[in-house]
Amino acid sequence: MPLPLFAQGRSAESALLLGAQLRIGVERLAKLELERPLLPERAGTELNKERPRLLDTLAQLADPRQRPTALAGRRLAQLERALEDAQLFVDRREAPPTQVLRESEALAVRLGFVTTALSSAVADGERGALVDLLARASASALRVGKLNYAATGLRQPPAEVAVGAQQSLLEFQSALQALNPAALPDKARHELEQAQHQWLLFRAGLQDNGLLKPSARLTDLASTTDRMAESLGRMARRLLA
Repeated sequence: MPLPLFAQGRSAESALLLGAQLRIGVERLAKLELERPLLPERAGTELNKERPRLLDTLAQLADPRQRPTALAGRRLAQLERALEDAQLFVDRREAPPTQVLRESEALAVRLGFVTTALSSAVADGERGALVDLLARASASALRVGKLNYAATGLRQPPAEVAVGAQQSLLEFQSALQALNPAALPDKARHELEQAQHQWLLFRAGLQDNGLLKPSARLTDLASTTDRMAESLGRMARRLLA
């Protein structure tokens, strides 16, 4: 669900959550675009939901009232450039899959810098850093799926995509290990338990290099990565609610 505009005085928290949603959503959009040639019905349905959500998120982040006052100068310019690039990416329809992969990889790096900058503007620095960590974990899970579809559908050299898939696997696992359940609100702790369970199912279908085992199913990869990202995204919202 799109994140609501927050009350005045909470612009830093609102901007961070919107930035996290954008970072996760762009990675999911790319995954779905690369998934579509292999799972057209599922991917088409989900794309029709994801793109409007992302457009709404971009519209909210473009609102000056959503800009935390602590974000200025180079960091503000960085945010604005990233929003422009994300808008172009979301608006573009039927781009070649190789272009989707290339642009999403570059955009993911820029959006990572943005959420880290936004997290530093939150009054509760520990909570801000945790939301940034959750955004990175969600995007990492989705990236593993995206790169697997690149390896399968685009026939990208497995050695090339496996480097990124393996890196993302490690980032996701490290993020889960860094979370302290005792420090989380009850509902956020429940979301973490869901993500941990989904992680076990997800990891069981992958080789050590992050690519699917020959016996694993692409549909399972699609749904599990989405569920993990959704659980961690809900956790992020609960932390700043």
